[in-house]
Amino acid sequence: MLDVVDLTVRRGDRVVFRRARLHVERGERVAVHGPSGCGKTTL
Repeated sequence: MLDVVDLTVRRGDRVVFRRARLHVERGERVAVHGPSGCGKTTL
């Protein structure tokens, strides 16, 4: 299981994530997609 609660990430003056939450149960699969520079790698 993976739990992320109230994650905030900044890059310089820019807030990439503000109070993000993620819950993944064992055996579940998650895909993250989006445009270049939106924070996928940071997550």
